[in-house]
This record gives sequence, structure tokens and C-alpha cells, in this order.
Amino acid sequence: MPFSLMNTSSLAVAENMADLIDGYCRMEANSDTSLIIRPSKGTHSCLIYFNFVIMSFCFAVFICVTPGSDIYAEIPERTMNSDKHILSRDDIVVGRILGEGFFGEVHDGVYKSPTGERIRVAVKTCKECSADVKEKFLREAVLMKSLDHPHIVRLIGVIEVDPVWIVMELYEHGELGKYLVEQQYTMSVATLVLYCLQICRAMAYLEGLNMVHRDIAVRNVLVASPECVKLGDFGLSRYVEEEEYYKASVSRLPIKWMAPESINFRRFTTASDVWMFGVCVWEVLSLAQQPFFWLENGQVVNELELGVRLPKPQLCPPNLYSMLTHCWAYEPHRRPTFSQLVCSLWYTHTHTHTHTHYTRPAWEIERERVEDTLQRQRREMIKDKEWLEQEERQMVRDHRHAHTHTHTHIHPRPTAELDRSDDKVYTGVMAMVKEVVRLKNDVNTLPPSEYPNAVKTVGFTLRSLIQSVDEILPSLHNSIRTEIEGTERLLNKDLGELINKMRLAQQNSVTSLKEECQRQMLAAAHTLALDSKNLLDAVDQARVRANLAKPRPESPHDTV
Repeated sequence: MPFSLMNTSSLAVAENMADLIDGYCRMEANSDTSLIIRPSKGTHSCLIYFNFVIMSFCFAVFICVTPGSDIYAEIPERTMNSDKHILSRDDIVVGRILGEGFFGEVHDGVYKSPTGERIRVAVKTCKECSADVKEKFLREAVLMKSLDHPHIVRLIGVIEVDPVWIVMELYEHGELGKYLVEQQYTMSVATLVLYCLQICRAMAYLEGLNMVHRDIAVRNVLVASPECVKLGDFGLSRYVEEEEYYKASVSRLPIKWMAPESINFRRFTTASDVWMFGVCVWEVLSLAQQPFFWLENGQVVNELELGVRLPKPQLCPPNLYSMLTHCWAYEPHRRPTFSQLVCSLWYTHTHTHTHTHYTRPAWEIERERVEDTLQRQRREMIKDKEWLEQEERQMVRDHRHAHTHTHTHIHPRPTAELDRSDDKVYTGVMAMVKEVVRLKNDVNTLPPSEYPNAVKTVGFTLRSLIQSVDEILPSLHNSIRTEIEGTERLLNKDLGELINKMRLAQQNSVTSLKEECQRQMLAAAHTLALDSKNLLDAVDQARVRANLAKPRPESPHDTV
């Protein structure tokens, strides 16, 4: 007979079954001694204990029915399967810091397996070694030991001796959010939907295990290959019984990704995971844009209560956005399950992949053509970078002479030889450069609370620049007008990236990542200035083609 585990509906049923099996065993063994070891009164007992007792008695029945038979024999106790996850520190070489986790730093590393294979790994460290913190830190590893899915990050093992480590497989392409930003000009909608489908399959697997993840976001998804992503970071995950929920006590929670009941009552269920998954899909199709980046954390719940939801991303197919709105139903019971979402996403992916040439809207084809043009402009980025650096130096010395000096000597391209009197576009670009230089000079002295004001000033300057371009747009040729509009969209995307990096710098202003986050914020501002220069080039070329440009008048300051 197979060895099985029986579950009972109540404690009384479990006790009755245990007494029945115990009596049968005593009768067969011709013994008056009970095999039941009952817990003393006042101690905690639960169904799990009685399930174990019943399982043990079922096994005892098989042995005592035919005493002396060679058919049945004792099974020696084996060590737990988890032992294979206990690693030796000597087998791991720790490298550079990849980032900052909830409990400590995360390092790159190499693990030498028992077979001699060298595996790239991520090593999570715990900077505080108190028993309570260590238990919480290792909870992620305990959960991950039992997980086996092609789209879930694989646990290599743990080191339980202080300092404790969690070692997981590392994937060369890194976090999905960063990967989407890097590959934004080559990423197809079909691939984006494929990533969403793979994340959903991982969540359906967790749903079957009654596990809630609580932190589904692109920052917690790793890219194993251009066609495969894997869900990771189970630090906030918990097992829950059916119809139950987990009430969080952790103060640091991802508010902008959370369902209303999670924000208001710290209630986490599979349904709240569905909400978060919908936000994660929105991130993917927005190419890693942060949800509700225009709101503070405290404002999000009020907007959700009013029925406000994230807008449809530009790349999102209409039927997929309809699915997202169901994921964001206010009442948890109205949201679909992950099993249902897998079916919907599979259909969307198949339809998108197979019938792309029938369903792609005209704006998407036009967008690709514009982006091809932008790629051509980006090949001139090195020269543009030199121009911007020289412009910054000139502006620090004497902004009043920057216009004539820089264009004559540093970047003598045809568009720089135009008459700039009353040129609002040129003035707007120079104002943008000035604000970027100011941000660069002030970032080390500004308190983090002032970062938003500095970025707002950049945003207002960009708005004025785009308005000045829109004023002359009707007078330009249609063929170049599309290119200019594409560059404007790129600038808006650049501003969104600057806002994201600014918020990241605020959040890490007291951590070891402060300088790195400031550097990323300045890099985003630098990109915004360069793309503003690209916009000026596109406008100048269009004005030359439309015979609207005037040569720059001779100046006594010009040199041969």
C-alpha cells in the first residue's frame, strides 16, 4: 500500500481517526499499550500534529498487521532535502556590489559546484546578525527551497554561519527594468507580452502553492535571455491558507504597486498579487516607467479610491489593457485568477506574434520609422557630447558670449551658422543646457527635499522649448515634421527617466548608493540636454529645407 498523508476537516475528526487506528494496531499486536503520544494540556496543538500522527499510525498498521514478515521493514530516517542547499563559504568568490537589498548589500559572485562547474551567482548579505533579523532574512531561502519553475529564479543555497548569505543564480542581462530601458528601441510588442506571460505563469505556479509574493515589479524580475525572464526576490513572500490573508507588519512597502486593501489594511492575498501583477505589466509595456510617478505615495490611495487607474501605455494592445482594468477592480473577488490571466495573455501573445502585420496600427509603423531616424541622430552623439561639454564651460565663464563663440569654433555644423536673433527654439535649447549645468553644479549642496524643485524647473524649461517648436511646426514640411514630433516624444520620455532617477536619489540619500544614484540622475539630465540639441538640429534642417532659415550675419567677433 502506498504511504499517504490524510487531511481532516476538524480536530475532532483527526482525534477519532487516531483512536480508531490505535485500537486496530493494539488488536493486531495483541497489546494493551497505546501508540498515541498526546500533547500535554495547555500546549498548542493543531491539525498539522494530528495529520502527522495519522500518517505515522497508517504506517504502523502496515508493520503490525504481519509481524515478522519480510514484506514490510523499517525505513531509516534520511536527512532533509534542504541539506543540499547548505553551502560552504570556501566555494564562493564574492565580487563587486550589485545593489542594496532590504537586509544588506547584494554582491556579484562565482560559485563552484560539487561537480566543479562555476556558476555566476548573486550573494545576498545580512548586515545585522541578531537572531530575529537572521530568521527574517533566511525566510526567503526557506520559501525558495521548495520552488521549481522555469520562470522563477533558482536558489543555489545558503550559508547559515555568520555572516549569513543567500546565494541565487545570477543572470547576465540583470533586472528587467534596466534591460527594457537599454533595449527600448529594439523591443517588439510581442516580446513584451511574452515577458508578461512568463511572469504570469510563475505567479500561477505560486497561486497553486497558496503563496503570495507581495512585491511583483520589474525590479524583481531578472532577464535570463532575450526570450526568458524569471521572477525573483521572495523576501516579502508568505504562504497563506485558502480564504485567508497575510497581514503585514513591515513598514517599507511598495505603495504605488499595491492594491487598495493592502495599502489601507495591510491585507495581502492572491487577489492583491493580481493587482500588483497588473501594475508590473503596465511597467513592462511602458518600458520601465514608474507607476504613478507624478504622485507622492500618500496621494496614491486617494486617487485609487476615486477610481483613477494607470493610463494605457502607448505600446499596450487594447485587449491587454482591458485585462489590466479587470486586474485593478476595487473589490478583490472581482479580479481574475492567475490561471485565467495565463490564458488571456497566451492568446494575446499568439495573436500579436502571428498577426503583427495585420494588427499593427499606423502610428506604430510611423514610430519605428521615426526611431530609425533618431538612431541616425544618435550616431552623432559623440560630437554632440563635445558640443555640450564646451557649451557648459562657456556658460560658466560668460553665458552672454556662449552663443557666438561655441557655434563658430566648437561645432561648426551647417545648422549652427543660422541667424539666431528671435530664435525661440535656439533660446529654449540654451535655457535647457543652462538648467542642466545648474543641476550638475548644485546637486551636491542641495538637500534631497529640493531635488523635485530642481527637476520641476527643468520640466518647465522643456515645456517652453516644445511649445516654441510647436509654434513653427505647421510651416515645416510633413516629411520632417514627423521626425520632430518623434524627438519631442523622446524628450518627454527623457524627462520621465530624470524624474525616476531623481526619486531614486531621494530614496537612497542616506545609503551607500547615494553617489551612484546622483550620478544616474545627472546622466539622465545630460541625456535630456543632448536630445534637446538633437531637436534643434532637426528643426534647423527643416527650416533650411523650407527656405525659412537665414544665414547668420557677419560679426566682428568671427575669426577665420
